[in-house]
Amino acid sequence: MRASKAVDGQYGGPDDWYVKWFPNGLSPQWIIVDLEESHSIQSIEWVPAKEDSEAMIAYRYRLEISSDGEEWKEVTDASGNEIASNSYRHDIAASGRFVRLTTLPNPKVKDHQARPKIAELMVFGK
Repeated sequence: MRASKAVDGQYGGPDDWYVKWFPNGLSPQWIIVDLEESHSIQSIEWVPAKEDSEAMIAYRYRLEISSDGEEWKEVTDASGNEIASNSYRHDIAASGRFVRLTTLPNPKVKDHQARPKIAELMVFGK
């Protein structure tokens, strides 16, 4: 739902509801960003919605990169994450056209909170 909100450069603040993406169902869910051509990627950061950060919900997730959208290389495995954060940033050294963020279930989080609302997904190059 509203996938373009995850890459619009706007997140947080009083209008948080209008600037985030959230999946239609419970985790696992994924969102893919198409960079339109292959780029050197130095880091990836994603920001949970404001209310999730304030609730100190620790999300579990994986980050992957692909050149063709078919074969994926895992660059971050946070499937056992127990630490809540206002943002999750990972420095990597990779290249690709597609970036996929897959949110994973956390058995310690109530079902209705198990679907992260993503305020922003950012990919940084050189």
